[in-house]
Amino acid sequence: MDMRRQMRRRPVAMGTDEVVRLVPLLPGQDLIWLATPTTDHVDLTAWVGSARGHIDDLLLHHGAVLFRGFGLRSADDFAATAAALCESLYGDYGDLPREAVGSKIYGVTPYPVNLSILFHNESSHLPAWPTKQFFFCLQPASRGGATPLVDCAALYRALPPPLRERFEHLGLRYVRNFIPGLDVPW
Repeated sequence: MDMRRQMRRRPVAMGTDEVVRLVPLLPGQDLIWLATPTTDHVDLTAWVGSARGHIDDLLLHHGAVLFRGFGLRSADDFAATAAALCESLYGDYGDLPREAVGSKIYGVTPYPVNLSILFHNESSHLPAWPTKQFFFCLQPASRGGATPLVDCAALYRALPPPLRERFEHLGLRYVRNFIPGLDVPW
């Protein structure tokens, strides 16, 4: 019997700093942290499962973690990694069509390519929403295609206090308008 067929790659338990480097994405800004492998063939799903507490702390104190360079090749790889970070994946987002590969994986927002989706609080129009959002790029856009993030609390704090007070006094609310033929019919 061929011994190579019996051998399987197994994740090796190593310290977080040894196999994955975690640093702020941009100097002087700590909203988004960048995680990159320090060696070839890091099993991202196994690593996030073992480092989940550390990743949860980063998310709580900073907001976002960008995993880059880990070689995920499919929506199934992505779903497995997301499941290692979240006990139960949320699948009740009725605005977008699901990809055929999984019950809780959604495809790209069907939006005209010549328009941009402006900053918004993801899923804020729903009666319940997930505590974590996961995004995965299987096929990069030929141009553009960025998924910009903004820290809404920091943006609010950056507004001049008189303007914040005026918004609060007027009862300013975030309202979503549904467009026939573009959004969900309800």
